[in-house]
Amino acid sequence: MAKLSDPIQIGQVGVKNRLFSGPVVSNWGNYWGGVTDTVLEGYEMRARGGFGLVTVEATTISSRTNNFSHMLELSHQKHACDFNKIAQVVHRWGAKVVVQLQHGGRQSNPSVCDPEVWGDCTPLAPSKETPPCPDRPPLREMTPEQIEEVISDFVRGSTLAKNARFDGVLFHYTHGFLGHQFLSPWLNRRTDKWGIQDGKYLFCTEIIRRSREAVGSSFILGARIPAEDNLDAVSEMINPAAGPTENCLTIDRTADQIAPQLADAGLDYLEVTTAVLETCHAQIPPLYYPRGTFIKYAERIRKNVSVPVVSGGKVCDPLLAARWVEDDRVDAVFMARPALADPDSPRKFFSGRREEIRQCIFCDHCTTDLFNQREIKCAINPDIGSIKFQPMRETSKPKKVLVVGGGVGGMEAARLADLTGHDVTLCEKQSDLGGMVKGASSLKRFYTRDLANMIDWQKHQLSKSSIKIELNTEVSVDTVKKVKPDVVIVATGAYFDGSDIKGSDQPIVTRLDSYVIGGAEIEERVVIIGGAIGAEPALSLAREGKEVTILEEGPQLGDLVESAYASGIASGPWMYLFRTLYVIDEITKEKNAHVLTEIKIREITPTGVKIADNTGKDQTIDADTVIIATDHKPNNTLKEALAGVVPEIYEVGDCIKPGRIKDAIYSAHNVVRNQLNEEIMFREV
Repeated sequence: MAKLSDPIQIGQVGVKNRLFSGPVVSNWGNYWGGVTDTVLEGYEMRARGGFGLVTVEATTISSRTNNFSHMLELSHQKHACDFNKIAQVVHRWGAKVVVQLQHGGRQSNPSVCDPEVWGDCTPLAPSKETPPCPDRPPLREMTPEQIEEVISDFVRGSTLAKNARFDGVLFHYTHGFLGHQFLSPWLNRRTDKWGIQDGKYLFCTEIIRRSREAVGSSFILGARIPAEDNLDAVSEMINPAAGPTENCLTIDRTADQIAPQLADAGLDYLEVTTAVLETCHAQIPPLYYPRGTFIKYAERIRKNVSVPVVSGGKVCDPLLAARWVEDDRVDAVFMARPALADPDSPRKFFSGRREEIRQCIFCDHCTTDLFNQREIKCAINPDIGSIKFQPMRETSKPKKVLVVGGGVGGMEAARLADLTGHDVTLCEKQSDLGGMVKGASSLKRFYTRDLANMIDWQKHQLSKSSIKIELNTEVSVDTVKKVKPDVVIVATGAYFDGSDIKGSDQPIVTRLDSYVIGGAEIEERVVIIGGAIGAEPALSLAREGKEVTILEEGPQLGDLVESAYASGIASGPWMYLFRTLYVIDEITKEKNAHVLTEIKIREITPTGVKIADNTGKDQTIDADTVIIATDHKPNNTLKEALAGVVPEIYEVGDCIKPGRIKDAIYSAHNVVRNQLNEEIMFREV
């Protein structure tokens, strides 16, 4: 029985363990696709952290096929020097390294391709009938000559990677990129030899065969392959041409035909994921999906091939990876987003310190940054990327610090202040730490548990500190006067007001924060005012058996999607849009859940909510409980009251402006590392 810590043979290369870092496009490169110091630091962190195999992110083989503005490129000898630097920093820690080679095809993004520099940027596709992406210009069918040119580009990329002293390459044949397009009958409708004739997949196998001839037998060739296209109701909302169809890629086709052919063409290993651009919710599993979402696909494929099969999908805990390997379901497991949250995950796990791992919360802040053409940042790990806070060093001027509020922002501020040498007291008015994040992670019958990963880690860190924690303690001005701190850090969060709604003081009304944090009693007939934030608790309550109606004064669902397209997928909130559409689709499956949009709230009464529907007609929605999930306001009265009472006052988190978990975490780092410990910045200059 293999173990996660056991070495594994990939072709002729031995890898020290079976926990791999998966590829995540970072936008940390430069405009020309070159490797920056930030790129080097990121991959060295993962190698130093103990990953057996480090996979460098999707790297284009041609500037004309970029998807992101600062994507890495491996298309010319000038790139090999840069990539050799990555190989050096990875190898010094005993890890092996491969680079993922990619061509965008129909998903290439002309908005990040300069035709004056790189020539024609029209997206290429296998066939003229290939459905275009919803935010892309018309496609151009590849000629046989262009197909041969692209195959040569892949071979050249493999050769350059070998010259750069990489251990191998991973062909990007999934996530809807060009390799996937030639494998899927939904996307490849050619009738010549490059089509899917008699179940043959010549384009992808030729890349492998010719690359093997070019690089020899000692160099790793792998392929990341799709289990399915995953076309569903959500993808149809994104692109009407991407609705469910029988003419698409299925796991049976991948397992029985594609995987064996690719392996026989000369591959050393397969890495299994799934989905196309329109099914991003499947390829980048959101918070709501179970951990290890791709493992079931890998297990099916593994039965039909003799090469190692690697997979993952929402793997934040190496303990699960260890079980999948020990149960012989997969040969190795990759961690992608979680390797950003904590690059030291393998080292901590293998040394028996699993509780020290800062596990990913799958909030998709990183991928949303990427689709907005920014360099990625991690919501819970501010120490990756090019923009950083001041280094953590012990202060020469310890202060008495009072942190008010025990949500993620308050806990992070307390943790950092303690680490830098201050005398810290943390007060929380509830009976437990975690605030809104803890409440949101505890929704019944709705998988948001991974949000609590950050809270669990913070609590563990606080348990090792000298911080004095006082629960069930509401801080007032008098409290502060008695404690006499040098510094007060206010982390009192936000609240849902709704006072501008007539009847908001009715006994049947509760605010979303009172429900999520305080556990307010919810009766059988529920009306939730505000669908943007209220959709998740609505789905949870509906699955509990409550009769739920969401009232949203905003646009219809179709308008929401259209507005995203209008701003361009590359510049819109793409991943959050997918999450929203997924939740809405799930709500439509609940017979006891109803959504009313484009309405006007008239009044909350003792028995329900009076509204005007989208035709202007008045009606009443009966309710036993009304939850207000709108008018999110900062709870900042304490700071105002403390003016002149304490020498230094800072705010972190939602009490500044209601935002996301990343905003709370980063504001805490900014306060402690850049402001509270300001003298540290000048001590060593």
